[in-house]
Amino acid sequence: MPFYFDNWRKAPEIRALDLDVRMIWFEMLGFMWESTKRGYLTLNGNPVITPVISKMIGVDINVLERAIQQMEQFKVFSRSDDGTIFCRKMVRDEEIRAKKSIAGKVGMKKRYEKNNGSVISPVITKAIKLEIEHKKHEIQFFVKDLPNVRTLKNQLTFKEAIKLQTEHGISQVKNVLLAMENKKDLNKKYISVYLTCNNWCKRNKQETPEKRMDAFNISEKTDYTIPL
Repeated sequence: MPFYFDNWRKAPEIRALDLDVRMIWFEMLGFMWESTKRGYLTLNGNPVITPVISKMIGVDINVLERAIQQMEQFKVFSRSDDGTIFCRKMVRDEEIRAKKSIAGKVGMKKRYEKNNGSVISPVITKAIKLEIEHKKHEIQFFVKDLPNVRTLKNQLTFKEAIKLQTEHGISQVKNVLLAMENKKDLNKKYISVYLTCNNWCKRNKQETPEKRMDAFNISEKTDYTIPL
């Protein structure tokens, strides 16, 4: 059962209840959520009388009667024509959910018929497209925030970034780029972002964890130095 604590705290009719009455109402909400008719306090489709509610919740019937009287006083719940207690918000939310479900099925049927019964790919929203695009360019976006790396002559292309992600994984590539960013005189020793990053990633895989480079301890050995 979804529970919106903010709504619970702000509802004046709930705040007006005694603390023990609030807990009884909370227990009742749980049974309403699990009811075959969501939002209604029923058992096997029938209204539940006070003695049965007392047994279901586990409180003395006198305590329950006082609680129900207080809840009715502050209009916490409503009753249907047959006297069934129901939560107005839960019933309203269930009606909205049911309408959305029907609308979704109708929409899916129309799209299915429009495509002559073929399998329909999921609808990709603008936000999803932007997220996919960001994932593709994640390494390049990351490099933009590394001013030292950006001083290298040959910057990272889209194809090179994808190749690095595929071969070494985004996490490893980012760690190496951070190490490069912390390397003093980086642009005096290296030319290419891709070649340097790829070389360091491979070297990391070959070295033992104890010798693996970090942002402040980087081996000077490289095959990609500027010739003197």
